[in-house]
Amino acid sequence: MTKKYVVPLIHYLGSKSLEEAAVGPTWKTVWSAGQSVGLIEDVLSCQEIMDKLVSEYEACLKNAPRLQ
Repeated sequence: MTKKYVVPLIHYLGSKSLEEAAVGPTWKTVWSAGQSVGLIEDVLSCQEIMDKLVSEYEACLKNAPRLQ
């Protein structure tokens, strides 16, 4: 008699577990940071990042050896 109640309960719990795995947090929805997060010293705006990127690129071009 208990088997007719236990088997549907097991199926129900299994379907709930599957549903949670399908809609729960995934790598697409969970934000995380790796080891490099410890290297952050400043929080810069996008404009500051772009300005820094351009100036560093120009400095590399200026200091790069010339090919003849």
